[in-house]
Amino acid sequence: MRRLLAALALASLVLLLGVACEEEQESTPTAGGTPSAAQRLRPGAAGIPSNPRQVRGLEGILTLDDGLAIFRERPASEDRTGVTPTTIKLGRYTGLTSPLISVYESFWTPTLQAIIRRINEAGGIHGRRIELVQRDDQYNPAVTVQVVRELVERDQVFALFWGVGNPSHQAIKDYVLARGVPELWVYDGSTSGLEPTTQLKNTFPGIVADMLEGIVMATAIMKEHPRGRVAVIYSNDPLGQEFIQSFRSTIRSQGGTIAGEITYDVTATDMSPFVQQALNLNPNAIAFYGTFPQSLSMMRAVKERNPTMPIYQRGALPSPGDIGRLMDGVAFSSQAKTAYTHPNDTAFQNVVQKMKALAQEEGIPYNDALSLLVLRSVEMLVRALEMAGPDLTRQGVIEAIENGFDGSWTCSICVGPVVLGPQDHWAFEHSAFVRWRNDTGLADFILPYTSFETSEGKGIRGNVEGFECRPGTCPWKE
Repeated sequence: MRRLLAALALASLVLLLGVACEEEQESTPTAGGTPSAAQRLRPGAAGIPSNPRQVRGLEGILTLDDGLAIFRERPASEDRTGVTPTTIKLGRYTGLTSPLISVYESFWTPTLQAIIRRINEAGGIHGRRIELVQRDDQYNPAVTVQVVRELVERDQVFALFWGVGNPSHQAIKDYVLARGVPELWVYDGSTSGLEPTTQLKNTFPGIVADMLEGIVMATAIMKEHPRGRVAVIYSNDPLGQEFIQSFRSTIRSQGGTIAGEITYDVTATDMSPFVQQALNLNPNAIAFYGTFPQSLSMMRAVKERNPTMPIYQRGALPSPGDIGRLMDGVAFSSQAKTAYTHPNDTAFQNVVQKMKALAQEEGIPYNDALSLLVLRSVEMLVRALEMAGPDLTRQGVIEAIENGFDGSWTCSICVGPVVLGPQDHWAFEHSAFVRWRNDTGLADFILPYTSFETSEGKGIRGNVEGFECRPGTCPWKE
């Protein structure tokens, strides 16, 4: 924990000195369960000639290149379910009709479908089109179990891609592992099965760990309210428990006090009763952990009752209009580049403009944060499949991911390089804390983007109580 707090303190000092908030330039890590430079199989190791192909509308951003292949041929005994000479079948579960998830999916689903169509137009991956089978699980774990069984057993998908939700994923993770199905960039920030050792060998999260959310939020609050009293409202699910564990520890270690911990059921939509409980404690600030629709209810309730109360919350989605006005002055975490955090980044602004143009061309909705998260996940998927090579197997794609994401590549909205290995499946390990200013449409930095890279000993493992190193998992300490 001391290492994590020291990293954040240093980052805050840099911000105060007026140094621009740019991502860190890091050399390729070789520790933390990550293969060493000598051990890694690098992108392009198969020796297949490079043949870059641009995706229409995303030229210079999303490039298909079979030359990235690490493997030319895999053992005959490996699993090729869902792969034909012309197609790769992927499955996705998400709460299309859930009030907690549908707001996200109104942007995610059409954007995902549009980009995949354009990838297929450009020739697909090693000559194969991507076929995506998407199912509505209503954000209900019982339904997720049924839906995923259908995807795996009836639809015979090669892998699950970008499934949404901690309750959903936790309900099916053991089944999917037993069936040997890769689960790529799942939207679940739980450490279960991934810390302090990577037991879910098939699972790669597509979101920052919620335990890091707690650490960064607490540090931001203590920076602005030294020794302050904080009321925290959080969901009473496993992710909420992970969040509060790290949040509580960080607040106390920095001299603050938690005035009260208020929990709510993960299905709750009206946050008013919980906000009133928090305000009754007379805190210096309110911290909130939940989904964005729940946070909208929370913000309304706080501002109706105490408009000057500082609010800190998990990542948010400011946008023009009512939501932007509601969020004015609210602080939140940020793990990726956005139009409001990187207004002067020319290369990134090109990404924004092209994604906006794509949405307009396709006649689909666009959001500066949500639409770009689709691009990030697709970029990760494409690179993984390209590196796995023309003889695509389930075992091969996992090995390609653990070797090929070696820190030499950064996605178009990432704030740091992607580093993965057999004992490090966390793709996104940079985080900042910002405050929305509706008058400018930009965010002010409270804490700059800071690396929590597992392979460098900066992550949860070995630094947070209850997540001590185990033999072979923390070589930077050996």
